[in-house]
Amino acid sequence: MLENRSLDNYFQSAVSFAKEYLSQKDLQRLFWISGSTCAGKTTTSSLIAERLNYNVYHCDEHEAQQRQRASFDRHPSWFSYAQLTGDSLWLRPVVQHRAMEEKACTEQFELIVEDLAECLKADSRPLIYDGYVSPHILVALLPNKTHAYYLVASEQFQRNFYKERPWAKDVLAKTSNPEQAWDNWMQRDSLGARSLESDLRRTGLNWMLVAGAVSLEATVDLIATQFARAHQSDFGV
Repeated sequence: MLENRSLDNYFQSAVSFAKEYLSQKDLQRLFWISGSTCAGKTTTSSLIAERLNYNVYHCDEHEAQQRQRASFDRHPSWFSYAQLTGDSLWLRPVVQHRAMEEKACTEQFELIVEDLAECLKADSRPLIYDGYVSPHILVALLPNKTHAYYLVASEQFQRNFYKERPWAKDVLAKTSNPEQAWDNWMQRDSLGARSLESDLRRTGLNWMLVAGAVSLEATVDLIATQFARAHQSDFGV
């Protein structure tokens, strides 16, 4: 069964798929803001895109359409994971949930790549991607490491941020034990963030721990400068 493949096999398949869809010139026009949940990726990417006059792709805005395009034959892990709600999702053991999520996100990346290719064809500007992608995938695709930046939320920052999201209560209300579901949710995302930190140290990609110590303006300045210099180096503009 495809779902029984190792995570490394999932990563290798995602990289191979992306290299078939995206040319080297496409990858030179792509910049990536990735990281953990509730780390400010969407706000940061929007502000950088506005400052640099880049196009921006917010993965969350395309997820519903990607669910419709997914098929069990092509994306068994993502297709199955996307059907889960309520107790079947949020009362699942945390470690098991996190492992399922990583495989599902890796298969979803194929659908994301298809979207990115279309965006690059439709708009000649550089494109900023906002969403999660494993560093193990991205490091194999980047023209150089200055094309990516990761934002990783501390556990406390993550919990505080989630409390401000009005739809979080609606998600929990669909479970038989909202208190346990909330705790599982926070543990899953904290586990993912700490695992991401470890992966980033191994791959050497640029990243920041988001805990409230660095202002949004300073974060935008830092990443926008990195991306602008990379684009100038790649294209001499």
